[in-house]
Order: sequence, then structure tokens, then C-alpha cells
Amino acid sequence: MTAVAKRQPFVAPAEIRAEVRRIRDERLARTPVPAPPADVADQPGRYQMAIRAAVRRIADGLDLRKAIAPAPSSRPDGPPQEWRDAKAAILARLEPPPAVDPRQKAREQVEEFRSHRQAGEAQ
Repeated sequence: MTAVAKRQPFVAPAEIRAEVRRIRDERLARTPVPAPPADVADQPGRYQMAIRAAVRRIADGLDLRKAIAPAPSSRPDGPPQEWRDAKAAILARLEPPPAVDPRQKAREQVEEFRSHRQAGEAQ
């Protein structure tokens, strides 16, 4: 409603309702309605009520889905055992990166630079 109030000094109730309708329509346009539970598929009345409830939750801004779920390690009871096993298997395959002496790397870069410069001067 502050968006309407910023545009004009007087805000009529109809303008507030129109703004609310626009916001609700925008939410519905960007969020797909999830499928109802499978156990109500053969019960048309309950199926329709589940669809309507989902649409209402989305329009009210209550059905917020996260693009990326929280990490299993952040759960209060800890990650499931299969997750821990998979992580251990991945970490077992990884090799630590080779240790690099920064001074040696700098010497190599200087030599490479000199050889490129000398090759450019020779032409």
C-alpha cells in the first residue's frame, strides 16, 4: 500500500484493493501450484479443496519455497547416515593440492616473462 501512497497523496480503498490484487496475481504468476497429495486424487471434492488451499497460500505469500534447501548438516539431529557416507566417500577420493613454494612460483613466472620478452625482441 506504500507503493500507492508514494504515487499520490490520497489513497482510495478501491486503489488499495487493486494493489493487493496485483500483488496476489504476481505471486500466483511466478509460483507454480504444487500437486495435491496423491491420496486425494480419487476424491474430487478434497482434491479441489487442496488446490484452492495451495492457491490461497501462494497468493497470501505463505508458500515460500527455497531454491536451495538448507544443508543436511544444519539439521538439529544432524545429517542422515547416507549423507555422511556419501561425503566420506567423496572426501576419500580427493587428493590434497600439491604444496607450492611461493618464491619458486615467482621465479618460474619471472623466467617465463623474460623468455616471452626476449622472444618478442628477437622478431
